[in-house]
Order: sequence, then structure tokens, then C-alpha cells
Amino acid sequence: MTGPAPSSDPRAPVAAIVVTWNSAAWIEACLASLESLERPPAEIVVVDNGSVDATPDLVRRACPAAALVEGGTNLGYCRANNLGIARTRNPFVLVLNPDARLAPRFLEEILPAFDDPRVGIAAGKLLRPDGRTLDSAGQRLGRSRQPIDRGYGEPDTGRYDRDEEVFGACGAAAVYRRAMLDDVVDPGGQVFDEAFFAFYEDLDLAWRARRAGWRAAYRHRAFGWHARGATAGNDPGREAKPSC
Repeated sequence: MTGPAPSSDPRAPVAAIVVTWNSAAWIEACLASLESLERPPAEIVVVDNGSVDATPDLVRRACPAAALVEGGTNLGYCRANNLGIARTRNPFVLVLNPDARLAPRFLEEILPAFDDPRVGIAAGKLLRPDGRTLDSAGQRLGRSRQPIDRGYGEPDTGRYDRDEEVFGACGAAAVYRRAMLDDVVDPGGQVFDEAFFAFYEDLDLAWRARRAGWRAAYRHRAFGWHARGATAGNDPGREAKPSC
């Protein structure tokens, strides 16, 4: 288990998975941020959960290089991500929400975390669209055994401007080592437990990874923006909870 080796390849050894569901308002900016990275991901897979808006057409137009998987119905966030992961082969997997955007150096700043062979998960600093409010600086485990996003809703005053170990990564923009995913996959071949359908799957995966001996790293210079709640569908209480 080693980190990413230096390479002259203009694309990073990363597979980006984006799950969409009526995401027309966000998906173009999300995909543009992926393609604008200093080293874009080698693979981009968009799994659409039966959108009834223009999302699939926008994906085709905005990012012809992306593989578009149309589920035809809402398979759930976990099932859709599992389908996307199964279609890819690169040694690192970026799971990205359609309402998230990444800064150009996101992958350059976060991939060195995997130079430590014990690291299976990496999280960056996510800001709200205003660029001043924190959305997540990695996750910790709350006393209630729910995920708590560090800095959630706080002004970005520099409190989280240091690299350190965390419990896990917010699923809005999380990078995983494929070897870790292969290590913790369940007997049915599920990386994300599809019993969750959506929400709290990021905590569950981090928990399983930690139990298997893997660590999660936070890299503060890898940052992006997340319009939390924009993809929450019919769960109006989701925005009020400090979790992804």
C-alpha cells in the first residue's frame, strides 16, 4: 500500500464519481470544477438517479468525456455510488456531490495524504458558497454515534488550518484509497451499505475502515465549496444537522 507516485501524466490517478438526482442547477459547475483541476481525474462517472429535469442532457453537453450511467429510477445515493465505483479502475476514488465544486489544486493538495500507507480516507476543507463559512473540515464521531462535521456553520477563522487525523470525510467531497474500499467491502460487494439509501453512509464507511486499521487524514489546503442541502430532496431536516 503506497501513495501516488510522481507522474508526468496530465491526469491524476483518480476516478471521480458524481451521483445526480434532479441536479440541473448544480451539475455544470461541479463538472467544470473537475475538468479545471490542475490534474483532472483520469475517470469521471456520473450516475443519474432518474432525474426528470435536464440533468442527463447537461452532463452530456458539459462533460462529453464523462461516462453517464442512467439508472432510470432513484436507486439511492449508496447504490448509485457503488455502481460508479464498480465501473472504475484507478487507485483512488473521489466521491463528489453535484452541489460541490473543487478548487484547482484540490487533488494536488489531498493526494499526498496517501503517502502514508495507513491512510485510506482523505478529507479537505469545504466552505459554503459564500467562501467564508465552514461546511466541513473532516468528520469526528459524536457521543450520539452520529457524524459531526468539524467547523460546521462557523466562520473560517483559520482554526482548522492544520493537517491532522480525523475520523472520516464528509461524503460531499471525499477521497478514498481503492485498496481500502476493497478491504472493507461487504460479502455482497457493497462499498457503501445500501441499507442507508442516503445519508450517514460516509460515517459508516469511515467506521468500517477504522475497525480494519485504516486512518483518515485532513488536508486543509485542499478546499472546495458545498451548497449543503441543495441535493437533500425531500428531507427538509437534513440541512439542520451537522452531518453530510
